[in-house]
Amino acid sequence: NKESVEIPKDIVEIDTAAFDDCDLLQKIELPATLTKIGKDAFSACWALQSITLPETVTSIGDGAFFLCSELKDVTMFDSVEKIEKDTFLKCKSLGRIYVPMGKKELYGENLKKRQQRLIKEIDYRNSYDFYEKVEEAKKREIKKGKIINLLEVIIFLVVCIFLFWINTK
Repeated sequence: NKESVEIPKDIVEIDTAAFDDCDLLQKIELPATLTKIGKDAFSACWALQSITLPETVTSIGDGAFFLCSELKDVTMFDSVEKIEKDTFLKCKSLGRIYVPMGKKELYGENLKKRQQRLIKEIDYRNSYDFYEKVEEAKKREIKKGKIINLLEVIIFLVVCIFLFWINTK
């Protein structure tokens, strides 16, 4: 029960339910040698917030991230041939699934309708470029959220001033 795990560099597969119910796990670093994530590999990792799959991963098992309720961002390369059924089932905080351009339909076919809408395609030339574009997209989303929050505060203040003004008359 650790908050952070770094998978050794020679590992090629994360077996079925390997990290199942590791409820403190917040961060996991996957090696560039990894090719397969097994069924329910990270299911019920409640605290896991973000995951970036190495560009060597070709297979993600059924329910691999099932019940990862704090998972917000997923990033993957075009090496993933298909996302299996219920991979992200009950990931209620999931906000974005970053995939390469042209993969939305393939990756979305087994996802629920809500999750299909979370897929964001990003055009890239190499892994460095892909990471950079994902980070840019995340920053845009954060900035957009901050602007919306600022507008809410301004509206609240205007309403308070207006109510105060009405009550003083």
